[in-house]
Amino acid sequence: MSEELLESLGHAGLERVAEPIADAAWTSIRVRTKPVRSEDDLPLGVSKLGGRPDLLPGIEWPTWKQGPLDFLAQFYLPDLARFGDEEDEFLKSGWLLFFYDSMSDAWGAEAEERGSWRVIFQDGDASLLERKSFPASPTDTTEESRERAAGYAPCAVELTEEMKLPHLDSLFVRALDLTEAEATAYMKLTAQPVLLGERTDEEADSDPSGGHRLFGHPDIIQDDMQFDCELIARGMRREDMGDLPDDELTDFLTRAIQWRLLLQLDSDNNMGAMWGDMGALYFWIPEDQMLERNYEDVWMMLQCY
Repeated sequence: MSEELLESLGHAGLERVAEPIADAAWTSIRVRTKPVRSEDDLPLGVSKLGGRPDLLPGIEWPTWKQGPLDFLAQFYLPDLARFGDEEDEFLKSGWLLFFYDSMSDAWGAEAEERGSWRVIFQDGDASLLERKSFPASPTDTTEESRERAAGYAPCAVELTEEMKLPHLDSLFVRALDLTEAEATAYMKLTAQPVLLGERTDEEADSDPSGGHRLFGHPDIIQDDMQFDCELIARGMRREDMGDLPDDELTDFLTRAIQWRLLLQLDSDNNMGAMWGDMGALYFWIPEDQMLERNYEDVWMMLQCY
């Protein structure tokens, strides 16, 4: 726990809740993109955004509704392990690859959208990797098809560590039952990104690489997403919550707060990607499944301005 953060929380008038807030300041990996002249400049298996995926034998390009998904990113997990704890076995080897149907504009608000994104884990001999091209139909020669086949611009990535506090509207902070004065103090504190090593608003405005991050807490544009991830995973709607008995509501909230941010993929000029109106894609996963390397139930949500 950071003594500097505890001291700042105390000075801000948050002494009562300083320890639980400091405990919720989690490590996040900031991902900055750098354009490359050619994807051939990127070695097979390297962490990157855009371009073409490097797949092991037996790993098929994912599809949805009989069409291929668009490739977004791949991360070599040992690149991420240096920012985690030694016991984080799920980061010791392998790759994570992210795909999304950019033509569907799925927001992740409906259970029926499951399948319009995929997160694939692969592990094996890096010498067997093959850089795959988008499996476009040879008979589809439309401009739209050609653009999808070209994919997003390949980008090298730079990874740095940040500490992220949860948003005021997150389940973490709501559980603290802040007073009005504490809530105001917390908003002011979290508006000071330099304290935690985050980029300032000025840096964000001048940075063409977007605000990508792995793990930690998201940069929320609209509403908290943990609640909705659990809601949709259970096949429920918000109006169903009023009918839950107290014990089931407690179980719901206990599970909801276990959803973890896997990847926040921002709109990015370098990559040539725009999600809605300058929005971001957020990939979420239950913590126990992440530790088990089970990415089948990852849920994605799109938020924008």
